[in-house]
Amino acid sequence: MRHDSLVVSAMAVWMACAAPTLAHAGGLPTQSFGSVLPEDVHFEPFAAFPPGAQLAVLVGNPKSPGPYVVRVKVPGGVKLMPHTHPEDRIYTVISGVFYIGLGKTFDASKLVAYGPGSVIVLPANTPHFHWARSGEYVTQVSGNGPLGIEYVELSNDPRSH
Repeated sequence: MRHDSLVVSAMAVWMACAAPTLAHAGGLPTQSFGSVLPEDVHFEPFAAFPPGAQLAVLVGNPKSPGPYVVRVKVPGGVKLMPHTHPEDRIYTVISGVFYIGLGKTFDASKLVAYGPGSVIVLPANTPHFHWARSGEYVTQVSGNGPLGIEYVELSNDPRSH
Protein backbone atom coordinates (compact mmCIF):
# COMPACT_ATOMS: atom_id res chain seq x y z
CA MET A 1 0.00 0.00 0.00
CA ARG A 2 2.85 2.38 0.83
CA HIS A 3 4.39 1.86 -2.63
CA ASP A 4 1.10 2.82 -4.34
CA SER A 5 0.82 6.06 -2.38
CA LEU A 6 4.43 6.95 -3.26
CA VAL A 7 3.73 6.36 -6.95
CA VAL A 8 0.58 8.52 -6.79
CA SER A 9 2.50 11.26 -4.94
CA ALA A 10 5.34 11.13 -7.47
CA MET A 11 2.84 11.39 -10.35
CA ALA A 12 1.13 14.37 -8.70
CA VAL A 13 4.47 16.16 -8.31
CA TRP A 14 5.45 15.37 -11.92
CA MET A 15 2.12 16.64 -13.26
CA ALA A 16 2.30 19.82 -11.20
CA CYS A 17 5.80 20.54 -12.49
CA ALA A 18 5.71 19.16 -16.01
CA ALA A 19 2.27 20.11 -17.31
CA PRO A 20 2.89 23.88 -17.36
CA THR A 21 6.28 23.33 -18.99
CA LEU A 22 4.84 21.06 -21.67
CA ALA A 23 1.99 23.45 -22.40
CA HIS A 24 4.38 26.37 -22.87
CA ALA A 25 6.93 24.34 -24.84
CA GLY A 26 4.50 23.47 -27.62
CA GLY A 27 1.53 21.59 -26.23
CA LEU A 28 0.80 18.51 -24.20
CA PRO A 29 1.49 15.22 -25.93
CA THR A 30 -1.63 13.45 -27.14
CA GLN A 31 -0.48 9.96 -26.14
CA SER A 32 -0.39 10.43 -22.36
CA PHE A 33 -2.50 11.95 -19.61
CA GLY A 34 -1.97 15.64 -19.01
CA SER A 35 -3.77 18.89 -18.33
CA VAL A 36 -3.47 22.59 -19.03
CA LEU A 37 -4.76 25.01 -16.42
CA PRO A 38 -5.93 28.49 -17.41
CA GLU A 39 -2.90 30.09 -15.76
CA ASP A 40 -0.64 27.93 -17.94
CA VAL A 41 -2.03 29.25 -21.25
CA HIS A 42 0.59 31.52 -22.84
CA PHE A 43 -0.50 33.51 -25.87
CA GLU A 44 2.15 34.61 -28.35
CA PRO A 45 2.12 36.50 -31.65
CA PHE A 46 1.62 34.30 -34.70
CA ALA A 47 3.16 35.42 -38.00
CA ALA A 48 0.06 34.58 -40.04
CA PHE A 49 -2.18 36.78 -37.85
CA PRO A 50 -2.60 40.54 -38.02
CA PRO A 51 -0.89 42.57 -35.26
CA GLY A 52 -2.45 42.03 -31.84
CA ALA A 53 -3.94 38.60 -32.59
CA GLN A 54 -2.23 35.79 -30.67
CA LEU A 55 -2.10 32.00 -30.48
CA ALA A 56 -1.47 29.57 -27.61
CA VAL A 57 -0.65 25.92 -28.28
CA LEU A 58 -2.34 23.66 -25.72
CA VAL A 59 -2.15 20.13 -27.10
CA GLY A 60 0.00 18.51 -29.75
CA ASN A 61 2.27 20.14 -32.27
CA PRO A 62 0.23 22.05 -34.87
CA LYS A 63 3.21 21.98 -37.25
CA SER A 64 3.12 18.17 -37.42
CA PRO A 65 0.58 15.55 -38.48
CA GLY A 66 -1.79 14.63 -35.67
CA PRO A 67 -4.37 16.17 -33.36
CA TYR A 68 -3.84 19.64 -31.93
CA VAL A 69 -5.70 22.15 -29.76
CA VAL A 70 -4.86 25.86 -29.85
CA ARG A 71 -6.48 29.01 -28.54
CA VAL A 72 -6.70 32.20 -30.56
CA LYS A 73 -7.13 35.60 -28.92
CA VAL A 74 -8.10 38.53 -31.12
CA PRO A 75 -8.40 42.07 -29.74
CA GLY A 76 -11.41 44.24 -30.49
CA GLY A 77 -11.55 45.71 -33.98
CA VAL A 78 -9.09 43.29 -35.60
CA LYS A 79 -10.12 41.57 -38.83
CA LEU A 80 -8.75 38.36 -40.29
CA MET A 81 -9.33 38.77 -43.99
CA PRO A 82 -10.63 35.89 -46.15
CA HIS A 83 -8.50 32.77 -45.82
CA THR A 84 -8.66 28.98 -45.82
CA HIS A 85 -7.16 26.15 -43.77
CA PRO A 86 -6.10 22.80 -45.28
CA GLU A 87 -7.45 20.91 -42.26
CA ASP A 88 -10.96 20.46 -40.87
CA ARG A 89 -11.43 22.57 -37.74
CA ILE A 90 -13.75 22.76 -34.77
CA TYR A 91 -14.00 26.14 -33.05
CA THR A 92 -15.32 26.58 -29.51
CA VAL A 93 -15.94 30.12 -28.33
CA ILE A 94 -14.30 30.58 -24.92
CA SER A 95 -15.05 34.28 -24.35
CA GLY A 96 -16.35 37.32 -26.18
CA VAL A 97 -18.33 37.15 -29.39
CA PHE A 98 -16.82 35.34 -32.37
CA TYR A 99 -17.94 36.77 -35.71
CA ILE A 100 -17.29 34.56 -38.74
CA GLY A 101 -18.48 34.86 -42.32
CA LEU A 102 -18.09 32.57 -45.31
CA GLY A 103 -16.76 33.66 -48.68
CA LYS A 104 -13.71 34.84 -50.59
CA THR A 105 -14.51 38.52 -50.05
CA PHE A 106 -14.86 40.26 -46.69
CA ASP A 107 -18.53 41.16 -46.34
CA ALA A 108 -19.72 42.37 -42.93
CA SER A 109 -23.32 41.47 -43.84
CA LYS A 110 -22.30 37.78 -43.96
CA LEU A 111 -20.88 37.74 -40.41
CA VAL A 112 -22.65 35.51 -37.88
CA ALA A 113 -22.13 36.14 -34.16
CA TYR A 114 -21.40 33.24 -31.82
CA GLY A 115 -21.23 33.68 -28.05
CA PRO A 116 -19.31 31.75 -25.39
CA GLY A 117 -19.94 28.01 -25.48
CA SER A 118 -20.82 27.97 -29.18
CA VAL A 119 -19.23 25.29 -31.38
CA ILE A 120 -18.56 25.90 -35.07
CA VAL A 121 -17.47 23.22 -37.57
CA LEU A 122 -15.36 24.51 -40.45
CA PRO A 123 -14.51 22.00 -43.18
CA ALA A 124 -11.07 22.17 -44.80
CA ASN A 125 -10.54 24.68 -47.61
CA THR A 126 -13.66 26.73 -46.76
CA PRO A 127 -12.99 30.42 -47.46
CA HIS A 128 -13.98 32.50 -44.43
CA PHE A 129 -13.15 35.65 -42.47
CA HIS A 130 -13.37 36.92 -38.88
CA TRP A 131 -13.90 40.27 -37.20
CA ALA A 132 -13.60 41.06 -33.50
CA ARG A 133 -16.51 43.39 -34.10
CA SER A 134 -17.73 43.85 -30.52
CA GLY A 135 -14.46 43.44 -28.60
CA GLU A 136 -11.85 40.81 -27.82
CA TYR A 137 -12.72 37.16 -28.31
CA VAL A 138 -10.97 33.88 -27.53
CA THR A 139 -11.68 30.70 -29.48
CA GLN A 140 -10.33 27.22 -28.99
CA VAL A 141 -9.53 25.42 -32.22
CA SER A 142 -9.21 21.64 -32.57
CA GLY A 143 -7.98 19.90 -35.66
CA ASN A 144 -5.53 17.44 -37.17
CA GLY A 145 -2.28 19.05 -38.26
CA PRO A 146 -0.34 20.31 -39.75
CA LEU A 147 -2.16 23.58 -39.13
CA GLY A 148 -2.21 25.87 -42.12
CA ILE A 149 -3.58 29.22 -43.19
CA GLU A 150 -3.65 30.65 -46.70
CA TYR A 151 -5.11 34.08 -47.43
CA VAL A 152 -7.31 34.44 -50.52
CA GLU A 153 -5.43 37.66 -51.41
CA LEU A 154 -1.68 37.52 -50.80
CA SER A 155 -1.73 41.25 -49.95
CA ASN A 156 -3.81 40.40 -46.83
CA ASP A 157 -1.23 37.91 -45.51
CA PRO A 158 0.81 39.53 -42.71
CA ARG A 159 3.70 37.20 -43.62
CA SER A 160 4.01 38.92 -47.01
CA HIS A 161 4.76 42.38 -45.57
